[in-house]
Amino acid sequence: QAAGAVWEGPSTTLRAAIAILWPVRYPTASAAKKAARQGEAWLNGQRCKGRSSSTQQVQPGDTVAFQQLPPRRQRETAPTQRAPTLIVAYLDPALAVVVKPAGMSVMGGKKSEQTNLTMHRLLFHKLPPSAAVQPLQRPSPVHRLDKLTAGLLAVARTVPCARDVTTALASRQVTKRYRAVLHGNLGRVGQCGEVTVPLDGRDCCSEWRGGGGLGGES
Repeated sequence: QAAGAVWEGPSTTLRAAIAILWPVRYPTASAAKKAARQGEAWLNGQRCKGRSSSTQQVQPGDTVAFQQLPPRRQRETAPTQRAPTLIVAYLDPALAVVVKPAGMSVMGGKKSEQTNLTMHRLLFHKLPPSAAVQPLQRPSPVHRLDKLTAGLLAVARTVPCARDVTTALASRQVTKRYRAVLHGNLGRVGQCGEVTVPLDGRDCCSEWRGGGGLGGES
């Protein structure tokens, strides 16, 4: 038995479509890619399988589905370590914005971290399910923050919200702003600049602006 939905977004690949439509089952791009290659995904009533299936194009109006699988062998249990209080900065039936503390991973992809406390697990136990239409079975972060970074984390509570916010992030309709404490002198307060050091082999550009100083430094 397959669960399906009509794709209403722009043209995209099959792996991107199922990741947006079902972010809980496919929380990462690699999970969606693997599922499409193994034959979990269906497009317009046809099962897609093989190495090229993950890049198969999905057009607006196409019907996308995934084959329902048995529950995971490992049940979700409460975190073994003491869980911190979940600070909710914003909440509505579709979306939540919570505060991620420094030192906690959002998803915890490594096997060594699967038993540790992550934001994904904390949200499951601390944030109640939404009563809105098409609720997600568990809250799903729609972006990532580095483990050592503290900040606001947007969390989808419904399927339409997960789809819309993920699409907005992918199309760069949303910007992120970080604040860092640095040692040294960046010049006068309000001075701006750019950092263009490549990251992981890719060209990157980060704009910065100097804020107030601590102890006489800027």
